[in-house]
Amino acid sequence: MVRSVENSSGMEETKRLSAQKRRKILLFAFFLLLGIFTFSALYVKQGSRKEFSFAGKKGSIKIFEVVKVQKIEISWKENKVNLLMGKDGFWHLAERDMALASASRVGDLLHNFANIRILKQLHDPSWEVLKKLSLVEYEDKKDKSQPGVKAVLKDASGRILFQILLGRGHYPPEAKDGAGTVTAKGRYILTNGKVFLAAQLFENCIPLPQVYIEPLAIRNMNMAQFILLSSFTGKNSDPAVEYALVRQRTDIPFRMLHPLKTSPDMKKLSAISDTLSRQLTIDLLPALSPTSVKPEYMLTVQLADGFSYRLQMAKKDKDELLLPTVSFDAKKLRKQTGEGEKLFQARVSGARLRFESESRYYNGKVFRMIPGTMKKLLDKPFLTGKTPSLKKAPAKAGKQKNTQRLSPVREKRK
Repeated sequence: MVRSVENSSGMEETKRLSAQKRRKILLFAFFLLLGIFTFSALYVKQGSRKEFSFAGKKGSIKIFEVVKVQKIEISWKENKVNLLMGKDGFWHLAERDMALASASRVGDLLHNFANIRILKQLHDPSWEVLKKLSLVEYEDKKDKSQPGVKAVLKDASGRILFQILLGRGHYPPEAKDGAGTVTAKGRYILTNGKVFLAAQLFENCIPLPQVYIEPLAIRNMNMAQFILLSSFTGKNSDPAVEYALVRQRTDIPFRMLHPLKTSPDMKKLSAISDTLSRQLTIDLLPALSPTSVKPEYMLTVQLADGFSYRLQMAKKDKDELLLPTVSFDAKKLRKQTGEGEKLFQARVSGARLRFESESRYYNGKVFRMIPGTMKKLLDKPFLTGKTPSLKKAPAKAGKQKNTQRLSPVREKRK
């Protein structure tokens, strides 16, 4: 009798535990299904939006090796650019008679292509969507759809390593149902048959050859010690000096060497220095030989770091032409305060490498200047006020003096 009671109580306890276990399993299944349903609803809602936001996990595309790229073709409508790696190990521009292309600009372009950050993928977009995003390779004149910029990267054998089509920029709304932002926050691209929204804008991928010519600029005008402007417009073959300025050190102001009895106008001199430190050229003219161009003016700038720039300027039709010559003298470099011999020699080596690069880009070539730059550089930086005159010294009482003295010419300094 006792055993039957114990058995019945044990069965009831087992049933109670089984019921609790079933309730836990049902609750777990309920919350699991609820989570799956919520996630599915959010995914459908996100995918149904017309505009694609930047939310979500970021991916990346890296499907080629930069070192294997030997040719870059960029095209848009009738505009084309062909960048070729030469046997000398430098990039050259086919549209400019194989002139040396800017290594920094080509390098930035390749880096952008090799490290594309993906924000979203558009799955199976329609043809209308592709045209709207400018992800087509030709111009449809009927509906005025714009083609995208096409870039093709090839290896030495001509095999395509990477191909991409750059479409419209992405302008997300500033607020719900609001207007889009003024600047793009990404760009739609088509590569390997798939459409993505990328974080990059690819503003350095431009199908214009002149963009890949290294522009000339004297970026360290604060190191200038001597500035000379000469003209060739006179009757004599020798250049006439228009003005000359000099200073012994870069921490003291300029003084005027020519013309005499004048003082430098620091405002004009600052404007000339600012123009020289910015981009001066916009294109290279390989068809013009330097010997065929007759310079009208020559601006010489010597820097304290041993570099010297001779800029010959001329006008031809509506173009302003520039014939630059860069030279370097390591003997003019001086040790800085507290600089050791090892650091000094490293600075000399760096300067020599810079000279090799700049002389390769600029010497012996004719460039087209930015319109209006020549006029800015020809503005004479000295005051045009009254020149000092001879003054009679005051005679003392009881003495008569008829001698005249030159009043000292004081030069305004920075």
